[in-house]
Amino acid sequence: MSDKIHFVTTAEQRVELALCLKRIVEHTAHLVQTEEHPTIRKEIAIDIITANNVSFGIIAYGTISADDVNWIVERHDANELWTAEQFASRESYLRSLIEGE
Repeated sequence: MSDKIHFVTTAEQRVELALCLKRIVEHTAHLVQTEEHPTIRKEIAIDIITANNVSFGIIAYGTISADDVNWIVERHDANELWTAEQFASRESYLRSLIEGE
């Protein structure tokens, strides 16, 4: 686990991250509304809370951690929120936000 904090310095970076988090929240909000099993609903709801926490860090402080980026990529992959064509370029772009320092 990495606890190093990286600054999100450009508007382009903030927009890309905001769109990623928006996709996660929309997808998980739909899942939590349609899932009937309480334990699975709880796990899905945790994704919404995590996305909101990551958003807060970006909005309030302009920061993101490597763990946050890994989580965003993992959630997009697990929920197939990117097409196969989008995955390579979007993943490498997000990882470049934290690898450039």
